[in-house]
Amino acid sequence: MPPGGWQQQVGHPTGSAGEGNTPAIVALVLGIVGILGAIPTAGVLGVLLGIAAIVLGVKGRRRVSRGRTRQHGGIAMGGLITGIIATVIGAVILALLVIGIAFLSSSPDIQREIERQQRQLQEP
Repeated sequence: MPPGGWQQQVGHPTGSAGEGNTPAIVALVLGIVGILGAIPTAGVLGVLLGIAAIVLGVKGRRRVSRGRTRQHGGIAMGGLITGIIATVIGAVILALLVIGIAFLSSSPDIQREIERQQRQLQEP
């Protein structure tokens, strides 16, 4: 122990940066997972996780700008950006899927084929 009885607390660095910034880290993780999961889930995961990443990224940026923390401002921005990318990718995939289904359902050839298959199923 130093002279005078002063002792630095373990786990608390000098010049503490305030609170942590968990929303920033979670935003980045959700944004990345949303980008990667958008294609295999037909865009649904991209939209859902992307929106959550955007909300948490904004929350993380606000914590930094309001001085509640100095930690992970860049990570919060990365979460915000990946959230936007995931949401856009997911929305585009969903829109293409809906357009494709609408196009196929309006095609006379497809409708005839569906009717033919239904008749085959009804025959003994």
